[in-house]
Amino acid sequence: SIRSVLLGPPGAGKGTQALNLKEQFGVCHLSTGDMLREIAKQDSPLGQRVARTLKAGELVTDSLVIEIIEANLQSDECRLGFMLDGFPRNLTQAAKLDEYLEKQWYQRRVRGEDDSSA
Repeated sequence: SIRSVLLGPPGAGKGTQALNLKEQFGVCHLSTGDMLREIAKQDSPLGQRVARTLKAGELVTDSLVIEIIEANLQSDECRLGFMLDGFPRNLTQAAKLDEYLEKQWYQRRVRGEDDSSA
């Protein structure tokens, strides 16, 4: 199981490396930028809100980004692990990620699951 955060400036090759690792290890690649751009294309209240925020050049709220990441981490695609690209971007997001992962680890232990299978 891989649980990693890809760090580096835009254009450094994080996405390229993520695709290679995704193929090699079967883990998901979560790029907040890509996810937010996809959501902004949707004709939904959330999509419209994200589109307005991005068009204005503003940052999407931490709570929304965290909600999107947590929802994706629960998907079948991320069952074997994940690589986060563009998240966390600040201490608030890092703390929320830590809380989420700790909660998931605890829940697996309570269910008697081997940590390496998550």
